[in-house]
Amino acid sequence: MTLKQQTGAIISSLLSTPTRVDQATAGWDTARLRAISPEGQHSAASILAHIRANDDIQNYRAYMIMARENPPLPSFNMESWAAASGYLDADFHTSLETFRLRRNELVAMLRRLSADDWQRSGTHEIRGSVTLLEIINYTVEQEELLCSQLETLVTQLS
Repeated sequence: MTLKQQTGAIISSLLSTPTRVDQATAGWDTARLRAISPEGQHSAASILAHIRANDDIQNYRAYMIMARENPPLPSFNMESWAAASGYLDADFHTSLETFRLRRNELVAMLRRLSADDWQRSGTHEIRGSVTLLEIINYTVEQEELLCSQLETLVTQLS
C-alpha cells in the first residue's frame, strides 16, 4: 500500500468515527447512554469520553509535530484527561457534535500534508521518537477498539 493509499484509509476511518458513535446510539435517551454494560465496565457516555480524551491528546501531539521541529510529547493518562475535561458528565449529543467538528478540523489539516509531513516526528517521553503517521494511526486503532466496545454494548443493552 502506498503512503497516499494508507493516509487516505486513515482519513476515511477518522471521518467514520463520529458517524459510528451516532448510529450506534441513535434514539437513546440519557439513561440508556449512561447505562453500564452488564460486565460493569463502561457505558456509551464513558466510551465517548474516552474517544474525546484520546482525540484531544493525539490532536495536541499532531499539531505540535506540525508546528515545531521534533517537539517533546508528554505522556497523558486518557482516563485522567476525560475526568479533568468533564467529558464523563457532559451532554452526550453536544459532546459528540463537538467531537465531529474538531475531527473535521483535524482531517482538513491532514489532507494538506505532504508525504514528508507525515514522517515528521516528536519525542514522546515514554515511547521515544514517534512520527505523525504513527500518532494518527494509533488514534485510528484506539477508536476502532472503542467503537467496537460501543457496538458490543448496543447489542448487550438491546
